[in-house]
Amino acid sequence: MNFRHIYLAIILFVFSCYAQAQGNKKERKYSLSNKIADINIGYNYQVPSADLINRFGNFNSIYIGASLKTRSQWFMSIEANYMFGSEIKEVNILNNVSNSSGVINDMSGNPGKYSVGMRGYGFYGRIGRIFPISRYNKNGGFLAMAGAGYMFHWINFNIPQDNIPQIGPDYQKGYDRLSAGLAYNLFAGYMFHSQNRLLNFYAGVDLTNAYTQSVRGYNFDEMKKDEANRFDQIISLRFGWLIPIYLNTKDENEFEYK
Repeated sequence: MNFRHIYLAIILFVFSCYAQAQGNKKERKYSLSNKIADINIGYNYQVPSADLINRFGNFNSIYIGASLKTRSQWFMSIEANYMFGSEIKEVNILNNVSNSSGVINDMSGNPGKYSVGMRGYGFYGRIGRIFPISRYNKNGGFLAMAGAGYMFHWINFNIPQDNIPQIGPDYQKGYDRLSAGLAYNLFAGYMFHSQNRLLNFYAGVDLTNAYTQSVRGYNFDEMKKDEANRFDQIISLRFGWLIPIYLNTKDENEFEYK
């Protein structure tokens, strides 16, 4: 079989598929909008900006929440997320407990083994709207949301052998830079609920702005209280998996035929 026959076979196949689709067009289901409650589990890759970029490098977060999509395409959600990372940019906070080589000794006089990282929590409520892009599935489309909540972040110290009293639990509060404050966020992306209810997700870009302050009474390395007002910003690439609970029964009222 030469290439001419192959091309002809492809053209005939495409034409037959198109003709079949046109013939069955009148019997396709036009999905109505459903009222859906979702359990949300997701991941964010987060890039700090504003004041936060001077403290941390890029980090991650995972979140869990619940949401409600109405038949009129409004979307409401609540969520809690846990932030974590390994890059700390304030590298001089332990200078007053380090020797001239920058080493912190343990109780035996040997170089202590420890690590530092970024940790944080966020709690948010959001409201938004879905803009369907297909008349065959009105339970998904472009999603825009705005929300508000509260955010915490700090420098975490991990001491596996618990043998460095200089930065032990009793002293970490003087170095961890725990900060907290009100936050608001904006999200733009895409949401999808499949008609067979097996593939359900949303993804997009999220911007969080937080107005935070130190909640510690004293920074040991600076020998003063940190009273500065902070503006912390996070830009996130966001993906969430949805576990839907349809609040209207799948029956003749869920679909209409054209």
